[in-house]
Amino acid sequence: MTPERAKLLKELLEEIAEKENGYIPAEAWHSFHKVVSIPYCEVAVVTKHNSEWQILLGRVRPNDPDFPGDPWEIMGGMWKPHFKNQEEICMDIAQREMGVRIKNVQEIKTVKWLVARGNGISHICLAEIDEAGPKLFQHDRKKFFSFAELPRPLAPYHSEFLEICRTFLQSGAYSAGDDM
Repeated sequence: MTPERAKLLKELLEEIAEKENGYIPAEAWHSFHKVVSIPYCEVAVVTKHNSEWQILLGRVRPNDPDFPGDPWEIMGGMWKPHFKNQEEICMDIAQREMGVRIKNVQEIKTVKWLVARGNGISHICLAEIDEAGPKLFQHDRKKFFSFAELPRPLAPYHSEFLEICRTFLQSGAYSAGDDM
């Protein structure tokens, strides 16, 4: 890269940070994602039903070009700079993606992944719904599943994420609330 192009890149990155609140334009997103491992947070909301752990999954946005086939996923999102800590991003994802408040957030593993569009680092967190908040509305695109009856297809890497959650829950290491 020439010094002039390096200066242009610096100026564009500063503009993104200062004026665009960190927003990378769609035209540049995949290229950026190939250069930087972007942090994500996956919020695995769990509950027990008849002494069996269940996990809340949602369908990826319809017609998402990065996730064809309408796959299921643990809901999550990019850990953007304005989130001060892990609990804050988990709470934001729960409210935005699930419409609920959560409690007992616990990170269980960090996984680096690579797909054609780029690479990321997922912080996999377990949480429970806070019953004092809004009630979860389950429907055909967002509902609880037992680990024995997970739906298909799953988004890339989410089979691995689900196995990590299942193993951790079965170990008894999750500090669930008193009602679990």
